[in-house]
Amino acid sequence: MLQGVWRSLLIATAGVILFIITHTFYNYDIVRKYVEDSAFDYFSTNFLASKPQKANAPNCFVFGVDEHYLDSKGLLNKEGRTNYGYIFPRGLIAQFIINLDAKVASLKDKPKALFVDYDLSFSSLPYGKELSDEDKKLLAVLKHPREYPIILPKTMQHNIFEKHLAKEIAKGSILFRSVGFLSDSDGYARRYQPIKHDSPHVALVLYRLSGRDIDYSAFEAIEVVENKIIIKNNQNSNNYITQSYWEELKFISLANFDHILNDALSDAIIMFGATHQESMDHFESKNGKVSGIALHGHTLMTLFWLEGKLKQLDIVPAIIIVFLAAFLVELMVERLSNRYNIQSLGTEFLLLVSILAIVMLSLSYFIFIYFHLWFNWFIPLVVLQVHKVLDILKQIFQFTKIDYGDRLRLFLRFGFK
Repeated sequence: MLQGVWRSLLIATAGVILFIITHTFYNYDIVRKYVEDSAFDYFSTNFLASKPQKANAPNCFVFGVDEHYLDSKGLLNKEGRTNYGYIFPRGLIAQFIINLDAKVASLKDKPKALFVDYDLSFSSLPYGKELSDEDKKLLAVLKHPREYPIILPKTMQHNIFEKHLAKEIAKGSILFRSVGFLSDSDGYARRYQPIKHDSPHVALVLYRLSGRDIDYSAFEAIEVVENKIIIKNNQNSNNYITQSYWEELKFISLANFDHILNDALSDAIIMFGATHQESMDHFESKNGKVSGIALHGHTLMTLFWLEGKLKQLDIVPAIIIVFLAAFLVELMVERLSNRYNIQSLGTEFLLLVSILAIVMLSLSYFIFIYFHLWFNWFIPLVVLQVHKVLDILKQIFQFTKIDYGDRLRLFLRFGFK
């Protein structure tokens, strides 16, 4: 019994040391890819994606330019492909803003802001040097005074619209802000880019415009944990509204704009962008393909729910949890092995992995849901098994009278006894 306790103490101590090392270098790509992202992907897709959640945010309406809207405007050909060329008609963007202004004119509480997710860096004319008639129409609408700001993408330093809106930018009625997302080496988007070219991300700006205190400078040296995005699935559509599992996030086809009650937009955040399949503004996520404007909505809801950013559990309580979990689980498995005379290292290994995974995942879920802190359940699960793997390899290759390959196949099928 005493030997088992000392063994558990030794394993728990080694696990803590390895945990600290891994925790320290979590920002390195190999750790991020195989430890941080793998743990969060499993956690997010299996436990968060379809969990109804109140983000404690203003209502956010995402008006999408989808196939239904494009067809209603004659912008699809017989094959169902867009026929307007590379740039979406900017006169239609102008018309949406005009319609929105009219719908909210009588409201006491105007929308917090409107985010238009269409790049206005260049003119819609060839070579982009002069404004087209549609550009001028949109420009005139943007210059019209209103009681809520309009946020536009800042994708590069040169911007033909920005130089024509200097007065409105100075007043704060028009804002050009960063819209960047980060796609990892596996092609999946998991994070937003908080600061780019000294421009804060639009989600941070909308968070502040909603009356929440946030320090942009705290995001300048951000790593790979704090800016993760929780992407939730959509529930079944109700009439013309598609409700996200984020309670405040709703998706509507622009074709159904007139169905929205005026009062619903009171004090709301409004987003407008492309959601049709031919749009180049789509991202691959572990929850499937997501349009850029939808990803902005999920990013904003994540910010509100986490009250600014995803914070890791402090290192001291994390170490205590790792030590206790490793010690108690290892001790329990040793007791079970002795009681039921489990002599197969393969069986003991699977038992330990299963119990430890359940314990660590449960703790991580509780900490995340109730305290909004990220505790990587996957790190100790990986590092605390090193000794078991070494023991198994030693047992596999200590036999010389049988082919190693055959021995390995027998072990994987039956376990050693």
